[in-house]
Amino acid sequence: MKTLYRASRVHTLAYPATGEWMLVDERHVERVGIGEPPAADRLVELPGATIVPGFIDTHVHLTGTSLSGMGIPIDRASSAGDLLGLVAEEVTHQPTRIFAHGFDESRWDRPELPTLGDLDELGDMPIILIRADGHIALANSAALAASEADSEDGVAQR
Repeated sequence: MKTLYRASRVHTLAYPATGEWMLVDERHVERVGIGEPPAADRLVELPGATIVPGFIDTHVHLTGTSLSGMGIPIDRASSAGDLLGLVAEEVTHQPTRIFAHGFDESRWDRPELPTLGDLDELGDMPIILIRADGHIALANSAALAASEADSEDGVAQR
């Protein structure tokens, strides 16, 4: 079934860049145009409306998704204090390192992240905490030293 949408403006990310109508064949945009529209099974009038492309992206990052299901449930943290508390609990089990994934400070009432000093107070083993989207990592001094990220040229001074 073909549906014709008529609007004041139709923006696309292709040529033509704008139009007055859009013809959709089931789920796919078939054409965008100006002037006399083609025949369609159904007409939807949208006077004064602007149609823009929709962005639908349903995917997972398999590594992050897997890491979130293992180890410390830092996705449950609702504050920096909660996050530190979850890690402190893990420290009582005497791990040699801590690597956890899944916190999201944007959901906290106060979206302030723990400091390097806060993380260093938890212990001497390397600690790395990865944000849910993988775009932020919190690391303590032991983790920075082990990675050599804290040296001037990327190589630890010995």
